[in-house]
Amino acid sequence: MAGLRRVRVFHALRYRDFRLLFSGQTISLIGDAAFLTALGWRTYTLVGASRFGIVLFCQATGLLATLLIGGALADRISRQKMMIVSDVARFVAVGALAAVDASGHLNFTLIVVLATLMGLGDGFFYPAFGGMVPLVVEPGAIPSANSLIGVARWSSLLVGPALAATIYGVAGSATVFALDAASFLVSAGFLWMTRPRAVEAAAGEGTLREIWSGVRYVAGVPLALGDDRPLLGRPDAPVRLRSRCCCRSSSSSTSGRASALTASSLPSSVSAPSPERSCSARSSPAAGEA
Repeated sequence: MAGLRRVRVFHALRYRDFRLLFSGQTISLIGDAAFLTALGWRTYTLVGASRFGIVLFCQATGLLATLLIGGALADRISRQKMMIVSDVARFVAVGALAAVDASGHLNFTLIVVLATLMGLGDGFFYPAFGGMVPLVVEPGAIPSANSLIGVARWSSLLVGPALAATIYGVAGSATVFALDAASFLVSAGFLWMTRPRAVEAAAGEGTLREIWSGVRYVAGVPLALGDDRPLLGRPDAPVRLRSRCCCRSSSSSTSGRASALTASSLPSSVSAPSPERSCSARSSPAAGEA
């Protein structure tokens, strides 16, 4: 029992940079949930409920189109800068939606185009975010950071729609869109103030190769693809679970794999483990007990 430690849920909040990251993301997630709610209502008033599925499909397609690319780029450029650029790009897209809506010239085509652009920005943001968390807390605080991010994510699904309903009824959909756009600027501001640990850029294998590596990695993890055979006690079922250890400061395919896993597990919280932590956990039995 001496090796067991008490779980400290709020431990990650001791770190200034995580507090900034967490605060910005909490505000942004609430704005996103409010945006999606208002977008559904606005689409319904314009063209009916049946077309909203097209809007969601286009937004998801934009996200998937850039998710693996974002994962490959996250090891080549600064994750902090990548997230800030993504926030600014989404601010422009949602801000344009708010402006057009307020002018009374919003139509279904513009909704689809701007929702797709927002999805493209999401695809670059999430992989960088997954690799950012281990850079603003110590390894021992990562479970606490993941827990807090999960609480913020799921709480936003309660707060965001309620906020959207209140504002939509009083000031209209354009105001909800404008507030979501502002939330991206707040997130970018908090990110700009963070000082994550420096990570030595790895020599890449090539963007396409890293993307393909992420796809193959997910294909080798049954639970990532919804395969529940290991949990159902069927030893006869083949389980292809691979674990690779790379003792570099930054693996060229880590973010590509993390983004591929993110694509199969959204909207669960993402925080890609650092290669150093994986290596130390395999070399020291105590690491797994801590």
